[in-house]
Amino acid sequence: MKGYGEPWQKSVFFCHLGLLKRKKLEIRLLDLIHNWQDQVLIIDLGADQKKVRKQISVFGRALRPSLPRIIVI
Repeated sequence: MKGYGEPWQKSVFFCHLGLLKRKKLEIRLLDLIHNWQDQVLIIDLGADQKKVRKQISVFGRALRPSLPRIIVI
């Protein structure tokens, strides 16, 4: 996930992806995962970053504000 998003936790990333970058990521993930044992969820939270960040509870280190479109993977 390096180069695609901000790590939130060990396997949760906060990403700003246009359509092309998202497709490239999906293709790369399909090549890397083991379909019989791995699972990847891509959840599009929409374009309103302020609204999304307000809906997420974070304890400990705060999230960095900066991305105009949020997708959590």
